[in-house]
This record gives sequence, structure tokens and C-alpha cells, in this order.
Amino acid sequence: MKRPSSEPARVLSYSSPLRFARRRALDATRACAIVLMLAAQAFAQTATEVKLPAGYAPLAETQPLMDKTLRVHLKPDVSKLSERERETIAILIEVGEIFQSVQESMRHPQALQSYRDLLALDKKLGSPAETQNLIALYYANKGPIVRMLDNSRRPVLPVEPHQPGGTVYPWKVTKAEIDAYLEANPAARDDILNLRTAVRRADAASLKKDRAALAKYPVVSVLHPGLDDRLKRTSVDAKAFYAVPYSVAFADELVRASALLARAAATIAPEDEDFAAYLRSRSRDL
Repeated sequence: MKRPSSEPARVLSYSSPLRFARRRALDATRACAIVLMLAAQAFAQTATEVKLPAGYAPLAETQPLMDKTLRVHLKPDVSKLSERERETIAILIEVGEIFQSVQESMRHPQALQSYRDLLALDKKLGSPAETQNLIALYYANKGPIVRMLDNSRRPVLPVEPHQPGGTVYPWKVTKAEIDAYLEANPAARDDILNLRTAVRRADAASLKKDRAALAKYPVVSVLHPGLDDRLKRTSVDAKAFYAVPYSVAFADELVRASALLARAAATIAPEDEDFAAYLRSRSRDL
């Protein structure tokens, strides 16, 4: 068999240099269009992002948290309840809002004001995702200090960093300070470490505030006989500490909650005396 005298000609991808050049130009145009499209998307995203004032966590930090958060909205049907039952529920919701505010203020002294400022900012900006995320995170964490995805705790609103004792102890007090005081004053241990007391520094402002609460609400003073005299005898000393019951530390809130519970009891009593008795009992507990 004869070997071919020459190899067959290879077929090029493009039949001519002109056609090849046109194809290269088309590819370059498409690539340029893609780049321009991505740039336009990035610009549009940047343009629509809302710039928040200093101290407010941006969307880039809050959205990953929201993506990991399951939100459930409860909307029970109360249409079959009686008028008195619906009125009682409305009063109890008001009581719950008071307790919620007390808990938030226990966790951070700037909590309630920072939340009011956040709601005002949300309204001013038209409720964008940036502020809506912050509102949801505040609610979920019961304050402006949020647990992040790395399990750290930090503020997402312009407030001071988290302190372990919240406001149940003097803000920024250290464990070493409390331990040293209790070692020198062992008789104060039960009051200072009681689960239902708030601890104060024995400064003039704190003593004046607590005595004013007792004077404003005689019923609270009667429930804690001798407390006002003890506070009166307490020497002003910023390195010393004393404790007052929650009913004194949060007198305005708890007196109002007690009155609302009594009103709820009176509202439901004609239809459910057992529940009314329970509410009256809880009212007296405060």
C-alpha cells in the first residue's frame, strides 16, 4: 500500500482572518456588557442602602442575623370571647408591656431611650430594612445588646457596651468591689445577694431617689416597714452599697401594674371569679 504523499489540510475554527476578528470583537463586547451590568447592580445596591447614624449597626451586620432568625407571629382568634374577656386581655397586655419595659431597663440603663430613638429614626427614614432589622433584634434580645453569630454580645444601637450586672447592680460595678464590701460587711450579704433586690451605691442621688419613691407611694412604704428609716440612717459613701426591693427600685412601673391587675380582676369577676381571685392575688404580690 502506498503511503499518502502529503497530510490532509487541517480545518481552522474560522475560515478567514476577518471572520476570526469579528468573533473576537463579539466576545469582547459581551464581556464588557457583563462587567457593566455587574457594576450597575453594585451601584444600584449601594445607592439604595440607607446610611444610618453612628452607632447603629449597618445592614451588612444585621442581615446575617436575621437570615438565621425564625420569626413567628401569633394572631389568635378572639372573636368568640365575651366583651369582658377581650377587655381583660387588653388590660393584661398592658401589664405585660410594663414588665417588658422593666426587664429591658434591668438589662441596660439606655435601653428604653435607645428604643424610642430607634422608632423615631425608623419613622423618619420610611421603615427601611436597616431599621426594621434593628427593631426586630432589639425585641428578640430584650434590649440593644445583641448576641452575634460568633456568640459575642455587643450593642447594635448607640449605647454603652454590655455590663454583667445590668442595672440590678450599679452600672459598671466590678465583682471585686462587691466581694470586698461583703467581706467587710457580712451582715449586708443577704440583702445584697437577694434575688428580688436592686443594689445601689450609697451615694446621695440614689438614697434621695429611693426615699422619694417610698414617700410617693405610702402603700409600698407600709409593705417594707423600717426601710425608710434605714435609708435615712445610711451614710453617703460612694464605696458602700445597699439594697432595695424591686417594688422600690421600680415603684412607678409596679404600682401601675398592680392597679391594672386589680382592674382586670374587677372586669372579669362577673364571669370568672376564680380567675379574678388569681389576678387580685398577683396584684397584691407586687
